[in-house]
Amino acid sequence: MRINGAIIIDTNLIQALLAQLLHALPFHASSSFETSHNRMNSLSHTLTWKQLIKEAEVCLEDGNFDAGEELYKQALSAVSDEYGPNHPHASNILVKLADCYEEQGRTSDSHDVFRLVHQMVTTYNPTLASM
Repeated sequence: MRINGAIIIDTNLIQALLAQLLHALPFHASSSFETSHNRMNSLSHTLTWKQLIKEAEVCLEDGNFDAGEELYKQALSAVSDEYGPNHPHASNILVKLADCYEEQGRTSDSHDVFRLVHQMVTTYNPTLASM
């Protein structure tokens, strides 16, 4: 919606889209994932969101995309809790998650996440909406 040339997006809409992303996108689990998943659950209670991102990047370097995806989602949840879902850190994590999806060949999921990031960024920088 535009009011006097400015783009107005309801922050509740962004929060709803973020929640939908975290819960609705398909999750592809592997048999070796259960052990990693249990380890990640215990890690997420003690690691900061920055550490979760670093762990996710290590998982992706090792080719463990399922674990990396889950760690990015946990980091996103932690950032949203700490700073709010529209914080630039949240959009940066979403870009990393979209790249993770792209690496797995999940182009549709990746594009969905990039559309959400675009909405988030243009909400706080309306000049980008005209680009």
